[in-house]
Amino acid sequence: MKKIVVSILFSLCVLIGTFNSPFIMEAHAGGISFSGSGNKIEISGGNFPSMSEEVDAVEIVKEPFEKYKSIAVAITGFATVTAFLSMIFSMAKLSTAGDNEMARKKAIMGILTSGIGVAILGSSTMIIAFFWDLFSSSNTSSG
Repeated sequence: MKKIVVSILFSLCVLIGTFNSPFIMEAHAGGISFSGSGNKIEISGGNFPSMSEEVDAVEIVKEPFEKYKSIAVAITGFATVTAFLSMIFSMAKLSTAGDNEMARKKAIMGILTSGIGVAILGSSTMIIAFFWDLFSSSNTSSG
């Protein structure tokens, strides 16, 4: 039954993609003029970057990193706190398990998996912070 549902959903996605082409709209750039002479083509009228000036790659990469740093830190922090609270909840389950061997095994597995989750999320937070600090620090000193 599951295979039938998956194949029907896949077929619907393919059909939607096939019949979606009439809904594609053309885009036109207004206010741009082209002129050419000899081996040169000049494009003017738009907000184009100059092809002759040097662009600092660090500045290009720094902008999105600075923009999304707080979002990534919030997400990893929330996930780490959630995993830690899950570990505390599993410890409480272990303390209430008593002589029930099955409940004890489940609680111990919960403690182990949430502990691994806390370790992975905590280390990923540190790695993310390291790389963000690496990209955000200005390396403008020349030797």
